[in-house]
Amino acid sequence: MNLPQSSHKIGIIGCGWLGFRLAKYLSAQYALTVTTTTPSKVPLLNSEGFSSHLLDLSSIFFENNTHLKNELSETTHIILSIPFSKNALLSEIKIKIKNLLTLLEGYRGIVILFSSIGIYPDTGQPISEDTIDPCLLNKNLHYVENSLQSAFSDLLILRLGGLMGDDRFFSKYFKNKPIPNPYSRVNHIHYTDICRLVKKLIEYNYNKKTYNLVAPLHPTKVELFNFQMNKKENDIVQSENTFQSGKIVSSEKITTELNYQFTYPDPLNFK
Repeated sequence: MNLPQSSHKIGIIGCGWLGFRLAKYLSAQYALTVTTTTPSKVPLLNSEGFSSHLLDLSSIFFENNTHLKNELSETTHIILSIPFSKNALLSEIKIKIKNLLTLLEGYRGIVILFSSIGIYPDTGQPISEDTIDPCLLNKNLHYVENSLQSAFSDLLILRLGGLMGDDRFFSKYFKNKPIPNPYSRVNHIHYTDICRLVKKLIEYNYNKKTYNLVAPLHPTKVELFNFQMNKKENDIVQSENTFQSGKIVSSEKITTELNYQFTYPDPLNFK
């Protein structure tokens, strides 16, 4: 393991739900440059002590922000917390990637990409980082990962599970709605564990790795919904399909290599 690094300046491109929480967590130790697509959020981000900038990577009329580019060039790590949808048009994703590479042209630090376990197909079997043949990975997310790997030799890819914690909890999204594949198992992660893992990866200067970030326990959707709603199984709204499809994604690689213990290993106990 590399020795811990200090005195980092960190960039976060995409200060949304996760990016904002990560920025607040890291700000106790690091200076931060962050971006948002929402003008009204700039004063809030500035009030937190961040150097904040408006940035819209989806525009076909993208204009490079020289001031932002210069600030980012002084960082040791840039975290890409950008929503790349596995269901979006590939042409839209290519525009974002093109604009991002224009902004980060010449960058020499470590880039951390928040990817998604949505890159994996539903196999019903345990999945590690190297289980699935690349030709079976989601084309959009695979394109993003490959494009950035080609551009940044030190790219660190983190494939995140379903983001939970605070105002995000499973039952919130299925009140009075059918739960698709209710007996499949969830692959969730609490944002606190993402923050702690990212900080540890930064401290030890990890790069050129791909990790799954998913809580190690995988209750079924039925179990999780019942627990959060304090209901019995026959009270829930289910879809007609009770087949156990889906996937079970393993985070064993990162927990082993970083000797990490999850703060929230069980989605039943997320807060």
